[in-house]
Amino acid sequence: MFINLRKPVLLVILSLFIFITQTLFAETLQLGQGQVTVTPPRGWQVEARENLFGFETHAITLIANNSRKPGCTVAIFAGDRLPAQTEASFLTYVKDDYAKTANQFRERNPSFRKVNIQNGIAYYFVANYAAYYNQPPAEGRAKVCGLLYVYRENKPLVVGSLYVDDPRDLALDLMVKAVTEMEIDFPDYASNTIRFDNNNSIKIDIPRGWGAERSRGTSISGMNTNDLKITPPPGEKALLIITVGRPRNGIPLTRDEFETRITGRVNSYLPEAVEKEAEYKELQIRDGYSKYSILTDKALVNQRQISPDDYRYVAFYSANYNNGCFLYVTVLTDDPNSESFRLMLNTLSGIEP
Repeated sequence: MFINLRKPVLLVILSLFIFITQTLFAETLQLGQGQVTVTPPRGWQVEARENLFGFETHAITLIANNSRKPGCTVAIFAGDRLPAQTEASFLTYVKDDYAKTANQFRERNPSFRKVNIQNGIAYYFVANYAAYYNQPPAEGRAKVCGLLYVYRENKPLVVGSLYVDDPRDLALDLMVKAVTEMEIDFPDYASNTIRFDNNNSIKIDIPRGWGAERSRGTSISGMNTNDLKITPPPGEKALLIITVGRPRNGIPLTRDEFETRITGRVNSYLPEAVEKEAEYKELQIRDGYSKYSILTDKALVNQRQISPDDYRYVAFYSANYNNGCFLYVTVLTDDPNSESFRLMLNTLSGIEP
């Protein structure tokens, strides 16, 4: 009886000893405009790739051996920022993100575990790949994926995919520790330059606590475009979608061309609005001119409760700069007199392309 009781205790002690002695030798990696310091488990290799998942979305890979199992790939979203998060809102974000690829796994609703980290929020879960369940391990693939999400305010979102063949593999804990203890140093968003690629960028003051997400540009005739979505903290309903256009021929729009574009866009929405005619207001900007018009969605006027994806008011804003940059913007709100609406207009007025 004594020997049988001792054996699991010794195994636990041995596991703890292995865990403690595995973490040494930090490596600092330069990635784009920032750097990451990571401490891999002892003997593991570290690889880094800039822009692997898109511009300013970098990757760090930790691998134990040539089979690359156990191992993990960590995506660092350095060019985007989540809005300020609470534990509840970040867990909602994690669940929503997992739902996009849940068909790959057996677990449709996995158990999400909170990981205690310094100055941030982290959630982690382990899921079995559906295609390999009950199959023997094989080269070139993993049977199990641990997914780790790490959020720190005004820092890049970190998402780690941890690969093993056994959900009880102690290497999962080693990888979680390495990823959550990464030191990440990238420029803050306040008064910062957001780059769409190596040649295109804008300077923009993101309101504190708000987030920014880049995406493929909305089509504008005669222009190369990039989109930037500015989102408020959880619980606040507002949305700012900015399309940054630059003329393909390099020639700035004339004032008449600018007026034609914005009035044509606003007029196309008038049949769906309460307003019979559009009223325009100017917004003072540096090195250019701009104007906007607010329309009321007539389909929502008499509705007390509306969908989170619907907005009672939309402002169509355009700006034309002396350097040829053209902004094509949608501002969504339920209250054009709100603080969030004022913040969005201030954000637009301070843009420097």
